[in-house]
Amino acid sequence: MARNPGRSRSLRPGRPLFCALDPHTLQPIGIPLSPRRIGGLVADASVRAATGVRHTGYSPRRGLAIESKRAKNHRSVIAARGGWVPHSKAMEGYFEGADRWEENALMGVGL
Repeated sequence: MARNPGRSRSLRPGRPLFCALDPHTLQPIGIPLSPRRIGGLVADASVRAATGVRHTGYSPRRGLAIESKRAKNHRSVIAARGGWVPHSKAMEGYFEGADRWEENALMGVGL
């Protein structure tokens, strides 16, 4: 599967993952949102969506890790972009949770 270079560009360390938007153009203006603000926005959106699931500020962070791994981004890039230290046990835990469905020893066995 070919890697989409546009996706990995957005994961470059040093660029905010979540940033403020210009109120007129709704374009990112590069001012990073604080973790507390991100958590509040995610929690508020979760309540408005009325899905019955309580999302937190960790929901998009976990999603970043899992989807970046699926896109074949290198672990060091994912760690730097998500704010984890290299070889983070927490980040690896997110991967293990997602991999249990992707890397199943019984896949293709016919059971």
